[in-house]
Amino acid sequence: RYFYKYVPPRPLEEIDAELKALEAEITGLLQEVVE
Repeated sequence: RYFYKYVPPRPLEEIDAELKALEAEITGLLQEVVE
């Protein structure tokens, strides 16, 4: 516990945007597989 350094969580908007981008990428890959 002496080495632990607190890192505040990222803003929710940033996380949400990243999730949406990943979701779009996954959807695109799935479309390639289905076709």
